[in-house]
Amino acid sequence: CMDVAFQFSKNIKEEDLKSKDMNYFHDLCFSLKILCQHIWPDHAAECDAVRLRIIGRMLRTSHYNCRMNGLKEVSRLIEESERKKLKHAISGDVVMEWMTDNRILSVVLEGNIDQGQY
Repeated sequence: CMDVAFQFSKNIKEEDLKSKDMNYFHDLCFSLKILCQHIWPDHAAECDAVRLRIIGRMLRTSHYNCRMNGLKEVSRLIEESERKKLKHAISGDVVMEWMTDNRILSVVLEGNIDQGQY
C-alpha cells in the first residue's frame, strides 16, 4: 500500500498538477508522512523529498491555478517549519536548502509578475 502511494506521488503527470484534485495534495503528503513515521520510519525523508519535488513542479508550470497552489504550499512549508511541535513538518533547514538549491524565489517571481493576481 505504501509503495503504491509513493509511486502515485512520484508519477504525478502535468495534467494531474492542473486538476482540481491537486487541492488535496497537502492531505496526501500529510497522510503519507504520518503513515511513514509509524510504519516506515526510514522513509519519512523520502516523503519530504516527494513533497518538495511536486511543489517545485507546481511552481514551474504555466498554469496559473497550479502555480498559486504551489505558492500556497511554499507558504505552508515555511509556517510548518517554524512550528517546532509539528512532528510531520519538514525542518526549516531542509526547506531553506531546498528553496536555495531550486531558486524557488526566482521561480515564483518570474513570468507573469505584472498581473494583479500575483
